[in-house]
Amino acid sequence: MGMRVPGWVGGLVEESFFVGCEAHESRRKNEKNIFCLACCTSICPHCGPAHRHHPLLQVRRYVYNDVVRLGDLEKLIDCSYVQVINLITRYICVVLLIYLS
Repeated sequence: MGMRVPGWVGGLVEESFFVGCEAHESRRKNEKNIFCLACCTSICPHCGPAHRHHPLLQVRRYVYNDVVRLGDLEKLIDCSYVQVINLITRYICVVLLIYLS
């Protein structure tokens, strides 16, 4: 019996983060570091108001990898098979290592 994977997981793994937002090129701090689960797309903080009623997941950088906090991800999916690293007493989940492997 296989686990059902939420539709947004594939989008999260495939999406590009920490690139400039084309819609807000002229604004400062326009890096895409948020993932909208409803739209399955990366957004910048300036795009946030248009997605205020959507579930959002903040993406962070750690040693050139896109990561999310384990606590944030656990609210959305079963993370019992996700590889976790400990960084300064915060648990961060490396999203690029798919939890179903």
